[in-house]
Amino acid sequence: MSSYCFKCSKGFAHNAYKMKCGTCKSVFHLVCVNFTREDYKFHVDSKKSWLCDGCLKVKRISIASGTATFSPASSTKGNNTPTHSQKGDSPVPSHKGNSATPSLIGDSNEESEEEEPGTDVNDVDLKALIISFRSEVRSQHKNLKSDLGRTNKDIKDLKEDLNTYSDLIVEN
Repeated sequence: MSSYCFKCSKGFAHNAYKMKCGTCKSVFHLVCVNFTREDYKFHVDSKKSWLCDGCLKVKRISIASGTATFSPASSTKGNNTPTHSQKGDSPVPSHKGNSATPSLIGDSNEESEEEEPGTDVNDVDLKALIISFRSEVRSQHKNLKSDLGRTNKDIKDLKEDLNTYSDLIVEN
């Protein structure tokens, strides 16, 4: 394991948390890949392989084109950001830059030149499914809220009736 961060080229403290790319084996500070300790612990607990942004982009390109080779023409700018992925066989990319904001898989902030032709339909279907799910949940929530209001009113009426009957019983 390297003793320097691949993104910022600074060293690590002996007890520092480090993220290691599953493909290129580069090591990064958590801050450099915008990870929190909770994200790190989740990855350790789930035993999922993490890919730096450069390796993930290469993997996406090879999946979209149906090939498993890496060509310099398909290389990206090498933004090293957190991505949650499973183990895969992707070639080692070249990491050149280290600027830009982090993005997760499927994040809408990704640049348009990084989009793959095959994912647009899936993204649209997924977004439509999420929107329909949200609207269904909202309508069910609204129905439950009105049912709860009616139930509360019924309980209040019942309580008043019981108090009235209780008063009548005490008088007799």
